[in-house]
Amino acid sequence: MNLFKRSIVKKCLGCFILMSFMLMGMMIHNMMTVHAASSPDTSAIQFNDRFLDVYMTESGKAWAVGHGGKIIYSDNFGKEWRLQNSGTKKGLFAVYFVSPTKGWIVGELGTLIHTEDGGENWKPQNSGTTEQHLMMVQFISENKGFAVGTRGMAITTDDGGRHWSRIPFEDDVTLNDVTFINEKQGWVAGEFDFMLYTEDGGENWVYQTEKGIGNFFGVSFIDENHGVAVGTEGNVRYTTNGGQEWKIAENNQRNKKTLLKVAFFNERQGIAAGLDGALLFTKDGGVSWDPIPKVEYYTWFSGISLLNNGRGLLVGAGGTVIGTDDFGASWE
Repeated sequence: MNLFKRSIVKKCLGCFILMSFMLMGMMIHNMMTVHAASSPDTSAIQFNDRFLDVYMTESGKAWAVGHGGKIIYSDNFGKEWRLQNSGTKKGLFAVYFVSPTKGWIVGELGTLIHTEDGGENWKPQNSGTTEQHLMMVQFISENKGFAVGTRGMAITTDDGGRHWSRIPFEDDVTLNDVTFINEKQGWVAGEFDFMLYTEDGGENWVYQTEKGIGNFFGVSFIDENHGVAVGTEGNVRYTTNGGQEWKIAENNQRNKKTLLKVAFFNERQGIAAGLDGALLFTKDGGVSWDPIPKVEYYTWFSGISLLNNGRGLLVGAGGTVIGTDDFGASWE
């Protein structure tokens, strides 16, 4: 198992930057046929919106974020949406809430904003960088949180985001997703098919996979042993021992598309989504994946949030917002 301080050759960086910044521009949205979700507030969702992430709480409150600093909010499981003022025009890449009132959003050039009133007011926090893009954020309590991004940017806070510190990280790789199951154990998915693991809150990291030619864009853990990572050209890996071994999952999609996000309703049922309307489901904890039938959305799905009661939301390019209330069997 290689130590985290190993030097990484950057010969694939240019290709990867193109993939990473699809989350910023999504320039081909005007070439795609998209079924945009209806909304009573016609100003909230527009065809030219590019939503990059979504988060929904058990109470039905939900937030979606994306291009140009846009935030939309729902209080009824995504059926109706209204705008919230982010206070920025920079791209917003990820959103996470620890309660119906306290949440964080990260994005372009170190953008980091926080709310304590469900998004009625968003206030900036100092992420410690104004050069690197923050791709994902997660909080495991109201005080402890992590965010990761480009050029090896990884930061953490112990006081609810009032102060952020840089996690020691020397490799020039893009970190796309982060998930912690407690304050100590966490995984980061990133460039070159790397999966990274820490058991001391991010002070030290080890590689759990060897260098590849693709990229991991999303990772989700059900518990400390069972997790799934998704990435380039339909690459799906799963682990049953905390990442000591990552096995190739069975992807039954005919034309395998790049997958950007993965999430679970429970220990068995989960959804993976990505480019060109790719939408897969698993019923065995991530060992095998099948396309969801009768889904006609041809877009880039780049944000997903699932609840253990079977409800879920997906967002993407072209103002696409779709939802399920039956564990992903059908979407509207």
